[in-house]
Amino acid sequence: MEPGDWVGGEPKWWWKYVYPARDVFWAELIAANFDPSPQPWLQAFSAEVLEGLAMVRAAGTTKDKNVSTRLKEEGFKKITEATHAAERAKAA
Repeated sequence: MEPGDWVGGEPKWWWKYVYPARDVFWAELIAANFDPSPQPWLQAFSAEVLEGLAMVRAAGTTKDKNVSTRLKEEGFKKITEATHAAERAKAA
């Protein structure tokens, strides 16, 4: 890890299992393809899905079975909830 690799914001329990700099790269790449001011629901959706993907990916590399299971469950839950929220926002 390099200094500054950790993303800002409130610390999450699962951060020690992922490499946030890699996920920040993907978030920036996706954001670069958005309009200058995308709709708020789209920003929130992208952030939640990327966070969920980071957790699911970390689950595959974590040796502790309990942690791996928790990462998978919470990661998939984040992705599912983000998808439902995006569908509701688009329907409104």
